[in-house]
Amino acid sequence: MRNLNIVIGLQNYDVIVVGAGPAGGMAALTAARLGLRTALVEEHPQVGSPAHCSGKLQLHAFREFDLPPHLIMNTLQAGAFYAPNGAVARVRRSTPDSHVVDRAEFDRWLASEAQAAGAELLLSTRLRAAEHENGMMRVTGERGGRTFASTSSVIIDAEGARPVLPATLGVRLLRRLVFGLQYQMTGIDLEEPDCPEIYLGSSISPGFFAWLMPISGRRARVGLCVDPDLSGRAPIYHLDRVMREHPVASTRLRHARIERKLAGPIPVLGARRPTVIGGLLLAGDAAGQVKATSGGGIYFSLI
Repeated sequence: MRNLNIVIGLQNYDVIVVGAGPAGGMAALTAARLGLRTALVEEHPQVGSPAHCSGKLQLHAFREFDLPPHLIMNTLQAGAFYAPNGAVARVRRSTPDSHVVDRAEFDRWLASEAQAAGAELLLSTRLRAAEHENGMMRVTGERGGRTFASTSSVIIDAEGARPVLPATLGVRLLRRLVFGLQYQMTGIDLEEPDCPEIYLGSSISPGFFAWLMPISGRRARVGLCVDPDLSGRAPIYHLDRVMREHPVASTRLRHARIERKLAGPIPVLGARRPTVIGGLLLAGDAAGQVKATSGGGIYFSLI
């Protein structure tokens, strides 16, 4: 007999999408528009929190996916790349090439579009396991302090870089991760508000790079990633060192203060099999679908 504290009265679905980030939100929106009974499951009490990534997205993505302008925090037209020896390469285009988006608002907008198309949004719902049951996929977890269970024909797993569900189906994903830390800061002495800066060097960010991404006025997102195979120190050590010692970044940040801290893993080396496990499909970071040069994943989560 099943545990009596299971949430009862929940319908079964054609598609259960796990994770309400860009990959999950777009998957739920697409499924709902196709007329499929769709659930979008989010472990946090609010979509978009905590926020992730620097939020840079190419202009063509706004045209391709008809994204609304209220998501835009800044528009970028240039870039500066600082080498360890002090050399700098600057690039400036004749027209803007990308926007910086409000990632929290981006995720919330996608989820609301999915709901408007007919998807059901299940917040504060953490799934712990998936299994095959009578030709369907069954998921179990907790929702609102009670045990949760439901079934669907397909699960789309958009949990992020370290998904839980594949292991419960007996599949070990071979992924390589770097670990990132980002501060959203204000009071920054920006040289060009439309020009993100990249700081290169193995002593600065072992296995990756550091960045300063202007978002509005004197505000920016400042962060880096670290390959744990190349450094025994946590990302906070390297980021604080960049802020104190880097000849350019330290000047930009001397009057800055931290508004928010964000941290998390990013898959590198691209998508790696398996990305389909029976009735479970991996999407976004869970599938390693990120840009090889920067680890950016918003665009690949939408296509």
